[in-house]
Amino acid sequence: MEDRLKSILDSAIGLFNRYGIRSVTVDDICRELGMSKKTIYLYVSSKEDLVRAMLASRIQSIHEIFAGSTGPGMNAIDTLATFGKLMGDYLKNLKMNLSLDYDLKKYFPSVYREYMDQRNQIIHQRLAENIRQGIEQELYRAELNADLLADLFMIKMENLTEADSATEAAYSSKKMYKVMIENHIRGLVTKKGVKYFEKNILGK
Repeated sequence: MEDRLKSILDSAIGLFNRYGIRSVTVDDICRELGMSKKTIYLYVSSKEDLVRAMLASRIQSIHEIFAGSTGPGMNAIDTLATFGKLMGDYLKNLKMNLSLDYDLKKYFPSVYREYMDQRNQIIHQRLAENIRQGIEQELYRAELNADLLADLFMIKMENLTEADSATEAAYSSKKMYKVMIENHIRGLVTKKGVKYFEKNILGK
């Protein structure tokens, strides 16, 4: 992402979190940045376009998480465990902006729905691919339904994102996500897979 656009998005997110998305205008963002409206309109054409760019940056972050979860010599368990660590950090940051998401759903429902559909499609596809890869590598059980399990994982992920304050007081988001990933992997693996998981992931 271009540095100038990133600065605009970071400033807008900060203002949206402080004052609510409905209250903040493009003029407010210009004042915050010390930038003219003409300059901002080189990057976004309206407040809705700004919201689209902001959500597109989230999609890019998810692509980067998956890219960072794979590499030479990594098997399906390595990939899923690494994804869990990176996604835990991402969700921790996302939970700090839940009021922003509430505003997005309320004031830009169609834009937010498009974002959620795209996000869910990406995560579902990559998780299902991971399960199929693990089955081929004989690390995951052959009878698993990859699409169903990917959907169930995403439901758990959403529930974790929306965990109440009492739960968060007892356990950090990162801790809860780590345990969720570990339990998810244990539900997938063969005897060969559990040996690898316990020795090479938990044993590190």
